[in-house]
Amino acid sequence: MNKIKHHFIILTLFILITTATSLRADIIRNNISGSMVAGGDVGADPAFQISSDGQYAVFVADKEVDGTADLYSVPVDGSAAPTKLSNALVGTGIENFAFDNTDNIVYMAQEDNLDVIELYRVALDGSGSVKINIDFVDGGGGLLLNRDVEAFQISPASNRIVYSADQDVDDRVELYAVRIVGTNTKLNDPLVADGDVRPDFKVTLDGLRVIYRADQDANGRDELFTVSIDGGTVDRLNIPLVGSQDVFDFKLSTDYVIYRADIDFSLVLELYRVPIADGVNTKLNPDLPNADQDISDEYEIYVNSADSSDEYVVYKADQDTNDMDELYSVNLPNSATNTKLSDLTIIGTDVQEFSITPNGNYVVYIADQDSNNIDELYMVLIGGGTPQKRNATLGINRDVLDFVISPDSSRIVYRADQALDEVFKLYNTPLLVVGAPTPIELTNDYTVGQEVFSNYWVSPDNGRLLFIADGQVISTQRHLYSVPLAGGAIQQVNGTLVNFGDVADFKITPDSNTVVYLADQNINSQAELFSVTETPPTVQFSNATLTVDESEPTAELTVELSAISFSESSVQYAITGGTASNGAIDYQLSSGIFTFPAGNSSQTLSIPITNDLLEETDETIIITLDTPQNSTLGGNVSITVTISDDDAPDEYNLYLPLVIR
Repeated sequence: MNKIKHHFIILTLFILITTATSLRADIIRNNISGSMVAGGDVGADPAFQISSDGQYAVFVADKEVDGTADLYSVPVDGSAAPTKLSNALVGTGIENFAFDNTDNIVYMAQEDNLDVIELYRVALDGSGSVKINIDFVDGGGGLLLNRDVEAFQISPASNRIVYSADQDVDDRVELYAVRIVGTNTKLNDPLVADGDVRPDFKVTLDGLRVIYRADQDANGRDELFTVSIDGGTVDRLNIPLVGSQDVFDFKLSTDYVIYRADIDFSLVLELYRVPIADGVNTKLNPDLPNADQDISDEYEIYVNSADSSDEYVVYKADQDTNDMDELYSVNLPNSATNTKLSDLTIIGTDVQEFSITPNGNYVVYIADQDSNNIDELYMVLIGGGTPQKRNATLGINRDVLDFVISPDSSRIVYRADQALDEVFKLYNTPLLVVGAPTPIELTNDYTVGQEVFSNYWVSPDNGRLLFIADGQVISTQRHLYSVPLAGGAIQQVNGTLVNFGDVADFKITPDSNTVVYLADQNINSQAELFSVTETPPTVQFSNATLTVDESEPTAELTVELSAISFSESSVQYAITGGTASNGAIDYQLSSGIFTFPAGNSSQTLSIPITNDLLEETDETIIITLDTPQNSTLGGNVSITVTISDDDAPDEYNLYLPLVIR
């Protein structure tokens, strides 16, 4: 019987922290906003936006006439000149704009009449421009001046636009819905004299209803109402108010409206829940014992479209101790349980800011929880538990200023003067860790007077951090930098800035491959729009052949990128030939994907080899790379692995005499 020795080793992909090359991928920078008239520039308010597919940027700029800001779209790769989306404007420019889910643009502008802000919709290529609101005219067809669209919202299906305007009566702001192809419908009930619909109305997540605040029944008393997006019966959602009571603000979950109002005590703001289509109001906080206590306007809703029973509201309030803001959560369907999340025990301490992780499992917050006036970073389960500190030890007068959470909810990046007082740097710390965390410093060694600013974000692929900071050469200029989230070399993203030039803002495309930034890079005080991409690196095996002795436990293959990229790259691999048998007979391997996080350029694949006692010829495995993402295939697309046999020939003994009959 043949004896077979198996080396059972799990197939593992190792991401090497040390890269195989120090070369960086070539950066391609394009001025995508194009030429400007003297004095013209790209505006910061409203800020530029990126289309959902990451192919286009839409921006406002006075490219043609100084002081008249038009709306433009442009491919982010700079492959075409900007396309003007707005028609000839008679006013100063675009007031606001937004994408619908088909990447058409809805915008507010004084386009047809001076001093009349109206609502328009246009395709990204500039075609199909149409006015959304009806003409503001009197009964005789005469133009009504000083009428304006104040705000708008697009339904989730993008088949309706809801907007507020003093369309019927001057200075009486009311609510309207219009089908993209169809009629214009007023949604609110008649308003009292001087009554208005507030601009914070919202379309429900299913797109069927509109929730709005208005002093509809009593002037100066804001209440909460629900109505079908097609119009019809309007229902009041809040508990009836009297005197000077008001609904101050509201947010939506899948099934509920959560709002703040001073219903029980005047000017004591508390938190309530009511079903979207009307129903019983439920107070979410316990009674506040002091007239000076309030629920803060800082509250967040975790919306779980797959399971609305898992939705929470998290809010700040001095609920237990006056002037001591703490953090609380309530499961919305089960509103009977109000859970304190923070653990403040020192009088005078507060929760400063907080955020729910994208997966909805945790809450991250900043508070001087352990030492008064030393703000630190904590995380806690959204349903309650023991808060865990996530920053390294801070000295006296040191603080965590702010933070962002990675899209995959695995990491927190925070800004703190952790190492040196008043020198704020960026650190990456794991959300979940056993024992004390060891944050990774991501930014350069800044000195007193240099600053990392609050505009920093983790890329959608979780591979890198982009941030604006003082330059290392000229500290008075703000530059845009990229650094791998796991730590490593920092790369300047923007081009050389003119004297006194700065990067003002940036956005990352959804695929994480392109950065678009706003800067007066070429001409001081002339803000322009630039895009940054990389020449994709090549990916290949480090060698075309590899020989491994059968007695070795594994065959180690290395796959390399030709240059370090600031985007994540990947390539698929598969067995495409050879004489060896898979499935632990000669080796064990399945097809898979090599993923190169930003800043890494080398990975190793370990193939378990089976050592048998059979005399046999050398056998081969052919593995081929295919389907690269953010990279291109290099020369060594395939590798032939030869398994060299190490067994001696079988020996046979012949005993005489041999008798033949």
